[in-house]
Parts: sequence; C-alpha cells; structure tokens
Amino acid sequence: MIDVYCVVNYGVSIPKTALKIQEQVRQTLENMTSLQTQEVNVHITGIQFDTPAGE
Repeated sequence: MIDVYCVVNYGVSIPKTALKIQEQVRQTLENMTSLQTQEVNVHITGIQFDTPAGE
C-alpha cells in the first residue's frame, strides 16, 4: 500500500491528476522492483495559487 501526498496547481483537474499519479506510481514501482501494489492512495493536501511576481 502506498500513500502519496500532493499539492496541485490551481485550475488542474484533481481527479485526472490523481488518476495519472496512481498509474505512474504503480507502473514505476512495478518496473523498478517487479512488485505489484495493492493500493496507491493519492491525497491532495492543498492547492497552489499563482502569486504575482514580487509578492
């Protein structure tokens, strides 16, 4: 079981991003170790808003 904690940029699709993270983590782990994961849990812990330069 793997837990991934992420902060995403404002405006991105959270469901699509979380699914892509799950797929990439699962595939990378399998390629590197030949282990299969039971679960890959993606936790979105925050949203990053763009701030104007100089602030």
